[in-house]
Amino acid sequence: MIHKTREGKVFLLAELEDLHLHNILNVKLDTLETAKAVLGEVAKRNKFVEALYGEVMNEDNARDFVAGFDRSIAPYLAEALIRGLDVSVHVSRYQDLIGRKSKIKISYAQRQKLLDQTPTYGEEED
Repeated sequence: MIHKTREGKVFLLAELEDLHLHNILNVKLDTLETAKAVLGEVAKRNKFVEALYGEVMNEDNARDFVAGFDRSIAPYLAEALIRGLDVSVHVSRYQDLIGRKSKIKISYAQRQKLLDQTPTYGEEED
């Protein structure tokens, strides 16, 4: 997997410094927190961040970000786990942001609706 910086530099995740990897996880979780705020809670506008990154979170890009978040953060978490880094702070924050720490229980109809909307990642053998 690769990581592309704001400046356009491309790195393999495997060559990122541990601190850089932790910082990326923090930024992704910060953005998830902002998206959550935009979609349902009071959002504070951070003019500094807007000036720095040139992007304002609105409802449309917040929905897109949340929809792709699992796929976005997974490679970074996987790389951190491969290295044996302590990601417990990131995992705890992620759990708090999404409001759960265990599997979900849903009806068959809800499950089917979600499956119809969710991309398939790969085949697993049971």
